[in-house]
Parts: sequence; structure tokens; C-alpha cells
Amino acid sequence: MAKLNKLFKSQEKQQKDLTKERDEQLSPVAHKIIKVIAEAVLPLGGELHAHDNPKFVGVTKEVLGIMLDNGVKYVDSTFLFQLILQPFDNTREIVMKSLGESLTRAETKLFGKGYREVTLRDLDKIIKGY
Repeated sequence: MAKLNKLFKSQEKQQKDLTKERDEQLSPVAHKIIKVIAEAVLPLGGELHAHDNPKFVGVTKEVLGIMLDNGVKYVDSTFLFQLILQPFDNTREIVMKSLGESLTRAETKLFGKGYREVTLRDLDKIIKGY
């Protein structure tokens, strides 16, 4: 049993080392790609049209070139895009949490009590201007 535990721990350490190695190899590539996309100032929103496609194709070619130049493995391409999105996702989460906390504080200040304690009478007073 002790040998089995030792084997599992060895495999776990080896796996962590490979994950760290992959992170170290792909993180600089992800940063380069983020920079290319940001500097391209691609169109955003619901008003994308077919005439915008060449802009995206141009950036796609640059991204693929970076991936080729940096020896990115096909199996790592999905992980690479997870790395690219990670700073955006984390920033969004932090901003949204901060905004949520600010809204809660504002509601508490406005009503003089927590959200769960607000009654319909409280809402009516606010709407009617006290």
C-alpha cells in the first residue's frame, strides 16, 4: 500500500511539473496574441457585418503565425485560448463583484436596511418620494 501511495505521489508531481512547464511555454504566447488582438481594434457588438471579416482573417493569420513560430502543439491550442481569455474573465469577475457590492451598499444606504429586509412599503415610499 505504501508503494502504491508513493507511486501516486510521484505521478502527481510529474503531472504538476508538466502543467507548470506548459504554462511557462504558453503564457508568453498568450500575451503576444492578446496584444495582437487588442492592437487590431476589431469591431465589437451586434453590428458585425460580412465586410468586417477581412479584419478578423488578418488577425487570425497573425495569431496562427505566432502559434507556428512558438511551436504550439495542436493539443495545446484549446488551452492556449483558455489562457488568453483568463485575464478578461478574471477582470470581469472582479469588476462585477465590486459593482455588486457597491449596489448592495447603495441599497442598504437608501433603504436603511439590507436587501432581504426591504418591504413593498419601503419601495412604495421610495417611488412616491417619501
